[in-house]
Amino acid sequence: MSTFEALKYLYYSLMVVGPLLLVVVGVGSAVARRRWTWNHTAAICVGILLLCTYVWSSHIEPYMLQVRRVEITSDAITRPLRIVHLSDIQTPTIGEYEREVFARVAELEPDLVVHTGDVLQPPTAAELDKVAGLFATLEPTYGTFNVEGDVDRDLTVADWREFDRRARTTTLHDEAITVATEAGTVRILGLTGGMSRTLSREQARSWLDAGSPDAALDIVIGHAPDYILNIRGEPVDLALAGHTHGGQVRVPLYGPPLTLSRVPRDWAFGHTLVDGTHLNVTSGVGAERAHGLPPIRFNCPPEVTLIEVRPK
Repeated sequence: MSTFEALKYLYYSLMVVGPLLLVVVGVGSAVARRRWTWNHTAAICVGILLLCTYVWSSHIEPYMLQVRRVEITSDAITRPLRIVHLSDIQTPTIGEYEREVFARVAELEPDLVVHTGDVLQPPTAAELDKVAGLFATLEPTYGTFNVEGDVDRDLTVADWREFDRRARTTTLHDEAITVATEAGTVRILGLTGGMSRTLSREQARSWLDAGSPDAALDIVIGHAPDYILNIRGEPVDLALAGHTHGGQVRVPLYGPPLTLSRVPRDWAFGHTLVDGTHLNVTSGVGAERAHGLPPIRFNCPPEVTLIEVRPK
């Protein structure tokens, strides 16, 4: 049994089966004894609270899409540039919620759209066609750029080319692209899922040295944020990542117990300035769905990020 399969059974046991038993046993015991005690009340209240938490965490919060706004400045541009960062759509089927997500992205009128991996889980041909259609509805001024994640790593380069054709996207496989905009030159280095964990300082420096760093807005996009640990201090303006889902569950006053990343927990979600580089890790649009795991989010709603880059 895999870790996520075990987690699925544990979740349903703790949040559905266990609470139902508490309520049934509490009520049944009180009726049988013809006496109501504080123990009965406590059991029923705990059961109801856990059931309500389950409903909230798996049926309400996972669909409460937020738009988080980040503003940064750069010497490399001469006018504002709007970048929408989304990630981890990671659903087995495309439905009304996903259509709402793309409608919200379109409303933000982005200049660039960046998706940092995990488009579907699993990436079946029929659903890939549907999500490609949603990407094709976006009309960013300078294009949509994508990288592979973990759940879609088995797609071949040919698969991605066909996806790009239908979605009107550009998927980058450890390669860079230069985008000319009215605000200035933007250079994007797109990492594969593995490279987003292992990108070395030397590899990053080689890419930076290949162009004119002082004359361009340099952006690195990768699925996992781990690469930032290896390139701290390099003149990268913006680093974008997903993968962590913000932890999906964020404990008040503590944060996420689990991020599946080597970055510090307080970097695993949100905007962080790391030695001069603006790191944005989004909590993503979807949630982990391996082995039939239901979407689980608590104190960590799904989001897209609007990053507004302004001239210094």
